[in-house]
Parts: sequence; structure tokens; C-alpha cells
Amino acid sequence: MGIVSSVGRRHGRNSQNRVSDQRTVQELLNKIPARLGGAEGALNERMIEGICSNKLYLAILTFQKKTLPQVADGHVDPGSRTFTEMERLANMHDLVVGAVKAMSDAMAEADRRQAVIDHAVDQMEGNVPGSNPWDVDGSDAPLSGIVPYMAGPGVASVARIPIPGTNGLALELSPRGWVPPTGSTSTIFIQDVTGKKHLRLDYGYNTKSKTIDYHWNRGGAAKNVWGIQDHTTVGRGGKILYRAGKYLRWGGRVLLVVGVALDIWSIVQSSKPLRRTTQVVFGWAGAWAGCEGGGAVVGGIGTFIEPGGGTAVGGFVGCIGGGIGGYLFGSKVGGVVYDWAEDTFFTPLPAADQP
Repeated sequence: MGIVSSVGRRHGRNSQNRVSDQRTVQELLNKIPARLGGAEGALNERMIEGICSNKLYLAILTFQKKTLPQVADGHVDPGSRTFTEMERLANMHDLVVGAVKAMSDAMAEADRRQAVIDHAVDQMEGNVPGSNPWDVDGSDAPLSGIVPYMAGPGVASVARIPIPGTNGLALELSPRGWVPPTGSTSTIFIQDVTGKKHLRLDYGYNTKSKTIDYHWNRGGAAKNVWGIQDHTTVGRGGKILYRAGKYLRWGGRVLLVVGVALDIWSIVQSSKPLRRTTQVVFGWAGAWAGCEGGGAVVGGIGTFIEPGGGTAVGGFVGCIGGGIGGYLFGSKVGGVVYDWAEDTFFTPLPAADQP
């Protein structure tokens, strides 16, 4: 998407304002949120060749004052900083919409698969009309449908969720590098593999506000990421996020241990332990991959909305959702792979005569 003529007004006089270019600028502004200077869908002007409407002119000027005040003159040239910034923010909107739809589709698929599992369990227990309960003697125990929902938060409690566009930073619930003998007072960590470059959500005495509060601490070259200053207070939302990180870290690990234990039990009780083992291995591998992938996508969306806090919320929500969906999908694939391998026969090649 581009323009070939100037759009808007320069020094009170209309620019070239080709209809196709006016439409392009209007579409870009409509995709950009109002908080970033965009029109957020409010523009629906009738295009006239060579004339820029008052609303479109004011929308261009508002966008420039919000994002590029040094060039706020009410018109857009092809290839200009204004047009480049419009395209960048509009493309971010498309990315957000696409990512949200992808996550929504993934969660819907996870719910559908869970419904299939629950229905199968009901059939096993004789709760479906026309079905007979299984005679469970220890060899054909029905699988638990709760494990995927333990896998999501369980993996999230120990995973390292990569954050796009940060040159190696990732979201975690445990610190890296040097930690005080009494332990860290932070619960959310956005850090590199060494822990030297980091943003961490902390609770304690703030040397900037001169009081005890919830705030971001910054280390190393992390000062170049998002512009968050050291000891920046975070208010009530930060307090909720701090506590959520604390509960997820310990509660998630409990769920992780219980989920693994239930899966081990299901292997022992299964009439086909090798098949069930394949399902479990694929399920947990899928949970881990889904957690990191989903966390990265939604964490990137959260960063666009609010760097730091939005990054953490999006990262963990995406990780938990991706972990649940990944486990369900992975265990299904594991069963299919095992069945294929079991039903496949390999014919040995005839031995060749020795020369």
C-alpha cells in the first residue's frame, strides 16, 4: 500500500489529493487506535478529486501532533515520515487482529477436542444413552481430561517465553544471574539469558518515590527497551500482576507435578501403555511448544498495548492457552503416530549373495 501524490493541506492550500491516495490515507488512519493519534474507524469521508475534506485534514494533523509533532503540518507526502509511521502502526493493527483471531481459533479447537474427550469418558462410564460402562479392572481406566488444563499453567510456571523484537529478552517467573542470599523480591522477569539485562517487577522500597511500592527495576542495556525508567511505579495494575506472578510460579509448579503424576498413572493403568506413553510425550512436547509460541505472539500484542505490564499479561495468557491447546493437539498426534507405526509392516530386503 502506497501513495503517489500528497494528501491533505499545506499552509492552508490543498495538496494534490488524488482520490485513491486519500482513500489509502483514510484506511490507514482508521486502523490506528485513537490513543496513538489514529481515527480508529471514525473516518468515512466522501472523496473528491483534488480536495481534502476538513475531517481528513484534521485527522492527519491529529496523528502528526501525537506521533511526529515536529512535522505536524496537516499533509502527507509519498515516502514521508508521516506516511511511514502510518503504515507501521496500521500494520501493527493487522498483526494484532490476526494474532487474536489465531488464538481464538486455537482455543475454540482446544474446547472442541476437550468436548470429544469428555464425551468419550461419559461413554466409558455409561452416562451416554445406549452405552455400557467399562469394566475397569486396572487395565482400561479412562483418561483424565483435566491434565491439559494443568499443563498450560504448569509449563508457564517454568517456561522461558521469548518476546519478539527485544534481541533476546524473554519472560520468566524466576531470576537469572546473581540473586541475593535472601532471595529475590521480584516476581516477573523480562531478561536475557544471563540476567544482566533485565526488567523485573519488584515490591519494596523505591528510591525514586521514597516509599514502599510496586515498581519496575531495570538492569543493564534494558534501559534501551521500551523506555521504561528504573524504579518506575506501576500502581494497582502492577500490584495485581505482581501477585499473579507469585501465585502462577508456585501454583503452576504444583499443577505441573500433579499433571505429570496423573499421566504416569494413566500409563500404568492403560491396556496399551506404549501407546499412552507416546501420547503423553507428544502431549507435553506440544504443551511446551504451544506455551512458548502462544506466549511470544500474545506477549508481542501486549507489548504493543502496554510495554512491560502488557508484555507480561499477554505472554502468560498466551503461554497458558497455547500450552493447553498444544497438549491436546500433541497427544492426539501421538496417538495417530503410534497407530500408524503399529499398523505398518516393513518387509526386509532379500540378502544379496556375497561376491
